[in-house]
Amino acid sequence: MTDRRSALGGWAEIIRASPEAFVLPLTTGQPDVFFGWLTAQLAQRFQPDLVLVGDSVGAEHDEVQVLSARGRTSEVPAFRYDLRGTPCAQLFHRDGCVFEAGVADRFPDDHFLRENGIEAYAGIPLVDDHRSLGLIALLFGRPLDAGEVEAVQTELEVWRERATAELVRRRADRDVRDLVEIAEQTGAETCWSISEAVARMLGLRGAFVARATPEGRLFAPALVVGGERRPDVALGDLELQAVDAFAPDRAAERLPQFEAIRELGARAFWIRTIRDAEGEVVGAAGLLHHRPIHVDPGGRPTVQAFLARARAELLRERAEEQRRATEIRLWATQRRESLGLMAGGMAHDFNNLLVGVLGNAELLWSDTRSECARDIVQAAERAAELCRQMLAYAGRSPGQKTVVDLGASVRESVAMLRSSNPPGCRVELDLPDAPVFVEAIPAQLGQIVLNLVTNAREALPPEGGRVAIDLSRRATEAGAVAALRVADDGRGMDEATRSRIFEPFFSTKETGHGLGLAAVDGIVRSFRGALRVTSEAGRGTTFEVELPLAATPEDSADDPWDEAPTPARDPACGRLLLVDDDALVRETLERILRREGFEVVVAESGADALRAAQAAGPAFDLLIVDLTMPDLDGPAALRGLRGLTDAPALVVSGFGEHQTLKRFDGLGVRGVLSKPFRAEVITAAIRTALSEHDRSRDSGPVMIP
Repeated sequence: MTDRRSALGGWAEIIRASPEAFVLPLTTGQPDVFFGWLTAQLAQRFQPDLVLVGDSVGAEHDEVQVLSARGRTSEVPAFRYDLRGTPCAQLFHRDGCVFEAGVADRFPDDHFLRENGIEAYAGIPLVDDHRSLGLIALLFGRPLDAGEVEAVQTELEVWRERATAELVRRRADRDVRDLVEIAEQTGAETCWSISEAVARMLGLRGAFVARATPEGRLFAPALVVGGERRPDVALGDLELQAVDAFAPDRAAERLPQFEAIRELGARAFWIRTIRDAEGEVVGAAGLLHHRPIHVDPGGRPTVQAFLARARAELLRERAEEQRRATEIRLWATQRRESLGLMAGGMAHDFNNLLVGVLGNAELLWSDTRSECARDIVQAAERAAELCRQMLAYAGRSPGQKTVVDLGASVRESVAMLRSSNPPGCRVELDLPDAPVFVEAIPAQLGQIVLNLVTNAREALPPEGGRVAIDLSRRATEAGAVAALRVADDGRGMDEATRSRIFEPFFSTKETGHGLGLAAVDGIVRSFRGALRVTSEAGRGTTFEVELPLAATPEDSADDPWDEAPTPARDPACGRLLLVDDDALVRETLERILRREGFEVVVAESGADALRAAQAAGPAFDLLIVDLTMPDLDGPAALRGLRGLTDAPALVVSGFGEHQTLKRFDGLGVRGVLSKPFRAEVITAAIRTALSEHDRSRDSGPVMIP
């Protein structure tokens, strides 16, 4: 299923282009304005022949009153139609439906479909409290492909709750004439207005609308008592079995769970919970009076109208909060992806530069044994490690995934760090005895543990503290996962810091480079996992990593590449074709290879390589091809070369993306060199490829570290 943030991508473009046009229709508080805006945006996004939002009406709810409809270019006047024999009727018997093609043939009694050339249909019901209230439907004059179907379904699901809340609210406004003067209020102001109105209409001292907090308490942002508005009143604990209650007298004694009754001076107290379509409590509405009330007010039409309006408003406000949270997550995701692209691009370019620095420094060292050359090599290797961390953040790290015991990796990493633990630091392990297998690159899995534990240790105060590491198996909606938790009782983080900790180059440490947690984030994403953090200033931090569980590995057949290498052939007899668009990389590799005794033909592009091969014929012993080049990339260039020579090939990659190697299937690739690399690595790889070529022409690619 398409990721939710990807489905919202089109809306993000609308927000950026015209934020006023996006925000105002969502906050007017007028359902018809919202429905008009929604149909216009869906029409613009998917280009259907007709998009509509309808209300289920009729004695048997067998008709639809269209509230808003729009064609390709303009608004369509509202109309009413019979549901029988139409695809819309299917919506009320299932949770949405899509007909990718041939919808007119499926519903021959629906003359509208055939007369208007409708080919495809997608719709979703608007359901509240198990009652079908209405629908959103899109009709297309063309068939839909699988991608369009998925995008439309996801988009409709995104807007279903908000549209349902607006339809509930519209019905409440329609049915409740006593509250017509407040029907157009929005947000907290509406809750104030309906509380004031119902208290006035019933002659009571006060009324309120309350929200349920995640902690299980009722919190009234809008409470009116004696004509006075009292904001932000905590009513008491939310005990579901006792919330729906009526105390006609002595309410403080009969309902002690509601702490505010005594403070408000109420003798009579009436309250009803408000639930969403799934039965979850979202809040409550209530009445209070300073004298006894002998008749339960719950059956009065005005009170029922008050409850309906309060429910619609609470659902609308919750939908708005969820919408804002989604937008924040969307912007954060886009920002992270942009930073990932930047980090990956920087690492790629730096890797090309490091090939030149590292290669030439090694040549200088071999000639002079100069300590300066040695220092350059060491500095270049440290820079390469930073590049690998940037690539990890971008999700482009080299390496081959395999099934790994996460528990064993944790033990090894903790043991590696034990000698460097600061005084007073206690590392507590709670790991299962049985292996917990995940699919990962072993070195990167260890990097996750090392970075998280190191981060936890450094967060401890000078006198020390505790770092707790536990591992368990957990069932989630996405499937079974391995859950790794690293918690510390250090200084914690405030919200501003917590929102930035996964950004590359952000660090709160004077000597930090800000790539440790960014790399963890990128690695976890590349393993299709999830990473969460909870922290509060002064109360420590907890990181949780979830990785999909892998099947228990089985003993595999011997890999011919694990056998002892065949003795290398005489290097002087090797004729190589080197293809790379970066001049520094070309010149450095050429210099290294010529010194090793190889004959090297250099090409600066894929097209240049084809011309060189045409001129030389099949006389090359080995091809060295860069993965990414501007005109013909590595796979395209190698396919062209295969018509001229069957020489084995090595691929040079700035990213080392193992998945990309699938593009080289059947092209005789013997291995991958991940930039930057040492001179001995490339010469060993060449000699191995030359030696093994005759033995196994069709073996798959091998990742060379």
